[in-house]
Amino acid sequence: MNVLIVLGHPRTDSLCGALASAYGEGAGEAGTEVRRLDLATLEFDRDVHTISPTHQVFENDIRRAQELILWAEHLVFVYPTWWGTMPALLKRFLDRTLTPGFAFTTCEGRNRLSGSAGWPVRPADYHHGYPAPNAPSDLPTTWQERHGAGDPGFLRHPSRA
Repeated sequence: MNVLIVLGHPRTDSLCGALASAYGEGAGEAGTEVRRLDLATLEFDRDVHTISPTHQVFENDIRRAQELILWAEHLVFVYPTWWGTMPALLKRFLDRTLTPGFAFTTCEGRNRLSGSAGWPVRPADYHHGYPAPNAPSDLPTTWQERHGAGDPGFLRHPSRA
């Protein structure tokens, strides 16, 4: 199996970088072909300046990323959750890379990525009902209690739902 790890953190020396490395090492030891794409090291215009991303010049790093995405049978996105979503770097990368004609068609047709699978790895300050280590007992323990909001959409293992 071909696995592409996409590190969506703007710093490669972060916890997410360490998680991406550990995932890659484990997958490699299991006999998987692994490649890694650190978005912080890519050179590309972060903004779409044209009416459609397909009309904008694709930089070499974007073309290389698209080749790696097509190569991969499994995509692993490793990124932190900030303000309930992915970092701007990852969002902008997706806007520039997963374009019409590459990732999907705008009319009836085959999706080029339909055979790929993906899994996000999103560490966050979220304890899902369990207090943080060494936290005072009177502190709120869940994201909802701390922020007065509903579940921000974190993945839960089906057996723990």
